[in-house]
Parts: sequence; C-alpha cells; structure tokens
Amino acid sequence: MLSGNIFFDVFGNRTKWFVFLLIYWSLSSLMGQNEPTETYTFRHGSNSLTAIDYNVEGLPYINENFINGVVINRNTKLTIPLRYNAYSDTFQAIDLQGDHNDVLKRRYISVRLGDTLYQYFVFEDHLKFKKGYFKVISDGETKLLSRTVKTIQDYIVPEHGYERGERPKFLTHTHYYIKKLGKPAKKLAHLSRKEVFAVLWDKFAELRSYARKNKLRLRSVEEVVQTLAYYDSIKLPEEIPKEDVE
Repeated sequence: MLSGNIFFDVFGNRTKWFVFLLIYWSLSSLMGQNEPTETYTFRHGSNSLTAIDYNVEGLPYINENFINGVVINRNTKLTIPLRYNAYSDTFQAIDLQGDHNDVLKRRYISVRLGDTLYQYFVFEDHLKFKKGYFKVISDGETKLLSRTVKTIQDYIVPEHGYERGERPKFLTHTHYYIKKLGKPAKKLAHLSRKEVFAVLWDKFAELRSYARKNKLRLRSVEEVVQTLAYYDSIKLPEEIPKEDVE
C-alpha cells in the first residue's frame, strides 16, 4: 500500500516510482473501478439514549465511480483513478490494492477530471475565511469559479403519528464565485451585473460602460467570463498583486 504522503506530497523518488507508474498505468484499465454499494448513516437527536441512526439517501460523490484523473503537484503529474466527495470536500484515490487515499489539500496541488480543472482556494464565507476545492471556469488573473457541495438534510419528523417520516438525504448545492488575484474568492448570490460589479468595484464605472455598450446583462457564464477578461485588460501593472493568498 502506498502512503498518502509518498503518493501525493512529494511523489517520492521519481526514478524509483517511474517503473511503478508505467506498470500502474498499463494495469489501471483492467482494474475494477466500480465500488460496492455504500451507505451513510445520520444520527437524529443529540441524546444518546433516544437518538436514532438513519441511512442517508444517496451518496456524497459528484462522480460515484472512480474515473482516471490527473493530480498536478507543481510540475509533476500523476494519473490515477479519482472521485470527488462533495460532502467532505476531498478527492479520493484508489490504488492497485483497492486502498483509498485522500489527495492532500494544498494550494499548489490541483486535480483535473476530464476537461475540468479543480484548484484549492481560500474563500470568504460569512465573514470567515475557509479553504476548499473549486471548479475553474475561466483561468485569467481574475477567475470565475464554481463550487459544488453536498449537505445532509435532517430527518423530517412526520406531523402525525401514522405517517412515515422522510429519511435524511444528500442535497447538492452549486454556487459561483469570483476570485481576484491576491484576494479570497467571493460568492455570488446569482449571476447578474449587481453581483459581479460588487466584487469588481474598483473598476465599476468602466465595467458599467462596457456592459451597456455591449448589451451584457451578466446573467450567463459566457458574459461574466467576457467581462472578467475585460476587467483584467484594463488593470494597470501596479494594480496587480504579485502573489496570491495561501
């Protein structure tokens, strides 16, 4: 079994692992990547004597089965079966022995699944700073991101004793964020001029004029990406931070 640190932090001795990776890549197509049925339990009630455990409906993964992805650690890339747990915000890998390892959460480690790049960023959440994985939609100095998380809906107690309650289930939530270089990502309540301009307030007059001239309502991903590219183009060199927040 490979340890998580060797596999995903420094990748160990590259010469030593090169032969292993060749063997791994050649055999990965033969691996059974479908996992047996999983169940998650949720405890309703805080009193240990009266609390009841319920099986949660659904699974916490965005892709339920492992699919080949690429873990990018600076200039080193590793292809390995992965799946994303949106409840715990972790990428889970599986090795040849069927053992699971979580990809280390580091700013310099990103993950690519198909055409989608995921990066680990600082973001603002109710006046607190947190870190998490984001899907990168546009990869300029100012980025449009999306973040998908899963939460567990609590057990719904029936109004009448003869009715059955509704067992807990995973709920999926997706939100858009704008990430400025040197700043935490900020969530948008929805795509609109008001929400986008509130994040890019330092160029408000220029962006408002640009949006009016080009008849942009900023209610689509394409229009927001276009506006972010324009925003980056009008920033002066001295206005661009040299480093990002970690």
